Amino acid sequence: VQKAYNVDADRVHLTGLSMGGGGTWTIGLRYPDRFASISPVCGGADMDLMPWTEGWGALDRELMSLTGVTRIAENAANQQVFVFHGDEDDAVAVAASRKVMEAFAKAGLAGTKVRYFELPGVTHFARDFAYRDASLYRRVEAVRRNPFPERVVYSTFSPRYTRAYWLRVDRIDKGLALARIEGTQKAGAFDVKTDNLSAFSLLL
Repeated sequence: VQKAYNVDADRVHLTGLSMGGGGTWTIGLRYPDRFASISPVCGGADMDLMPWTEGWGALDRELMSLTGVTRIAENAANQQVFVFHGDEDDAVAVAASRKVMEAFAKAGLAGTKVRYFELPGVTHFARDFAYRDASLYRRVEAVRRNPFPERVVYSTFSPRYTRAYWLRVDRIDKGLALARIEGTQKAGAFDVKTDNLSAFSLLL
């Protein structure tokens, strides 16, 4: 769409419902610099909360946890996030969104960059609140992406996902563990801290 039409790159927003909500988490936090906001609606976040993982061994659970979005919640530091979930959801348990919100609170993003709407008495139809009368469009109307933020934090488990804003991870040292990069820039001065990676680039 952006190739075919005159799209403002700073006003691209991502949302999805149910499995699409899980996709919103996955895509939005792995490519945070693409989206001004993300709005997952009753979406699964960490797969280790799904009922079909019962009985899995500790290693399998750790591997699944490594790919979960709660481990990379900090990646949303420069986005606006709207989360919607019914507290009686019988398809995707509300525990999924609550767990992500705990991660956002730990990262200091809850209530500022992240707003959570837990809907009492609502099942898997949180879309009614999120989308009715195009209300989501009004929520994101004034939200703009900052393409060159002062501070960038990015965690990744895979060399497939390596870039956010003006930072790129070029070499992850140890597999099966998160790599994390945090950079700040002001008036041409850059400060970068890394964990589990030995090469990175500044994309200026």
